[in-house]
Amino acid sequence: MLFPRYLGINGPIPEVRLDVTSEAEAYIDRFFAGTRIDPPVFAVNPFSSKGSRFKRWDIERYGELIGRITREGIARALVLWGPGEEEEARRLKQIGGDGAFLACPTSVPQLLALLKKVDMYIGGDTGVMHLAVFGGTPVLAIFGPTDHKINGPFGPAHRLVRKDVPCSPCKNKKCRDRHCLAEITVDEVFEAVLDLHSHGGRN
Repeated sequence: MLFPRYLGINGPIPEVRLDVTSEAEAYIDRFFAGTRIDPPVFAVNPFSSKGSRFKRWDIERYGELIGRITREGIARALVLWGPGEEEEARRLKQIGGDGAFLACPTSVPQLLALLKKVDMYIGGDTGVMHLAVFGGTPVLAIFGPTDHKINGPFGPAHRLVRKDVPCSPCKNKKCRDRHCLAEITVDEVFEAVLDLHSHGGRN
């Protein structure tokens, strides 16, 4: 968004949507049919790439958030995971309780098909977040050390939670304090989830 403006392009930003193959859609349909998850369903992705762990909100807080969402009957939670993340994802599912489910293994097209099926995506600054945006799914993004003005989800159907601390954005992978993420409470994210669920919607 910033780069086109730098070039003097100030018109409306075109809407970008990605389609899925029938095979990927059928794979996800079989997963939902077999798992029998009652809607609404929120996809939760607490992970990031190995080199980007500094961007992750605390997984225990994700667990508390999932527990609140499911216990209060707002939605079911579907924990997403990728290679090397399944064990941690299973632990997060256990924290979330009976209303939490583990997603099936997916390729990128299958993941897009899954994201198109859910009612909300909750996660940090990752490629999966942008994939959810391209799928037309409302996104609740939790940002810390990276620049939300550049990397944040674009569009009115999304919400962004962050702390306006002086050192953010910094992209400092060696930061030990991570105030930008540590100061984001479960209550704040939960309220943003409620707001998006009540007043958001697909763009």
